[in-house]
Amino acid sequence: MSEACVVCKEEPLDDSNSSYCSFCQQRYHLNQRSDGDDKDCGDVWIGEASMALEFGCRNCIDEGRTQPQATGS
Repeated sequence: MSEACVVCKEEPLDDSNSSYCSFCQQRYHLNQRSDGDDKDCGDVWIGEASMALEFGCRNCIDEGRTQPQATGS
């Protein structure tokens, strides 16, 4: 059984159609191509403070989260 999207709860998720949310660290559908009609359950943008890509699932974006969680590595 594969991992389900944290937003829509649907599968499948793989490296070509998903990403990990910078805020909750959960995987969500992310259309990584501008010429496709793949599912989007979040967004990606350049963070103002970090000047790095930040990934956000729709749940966290709707809750207004603005600070990514630190990873344990």
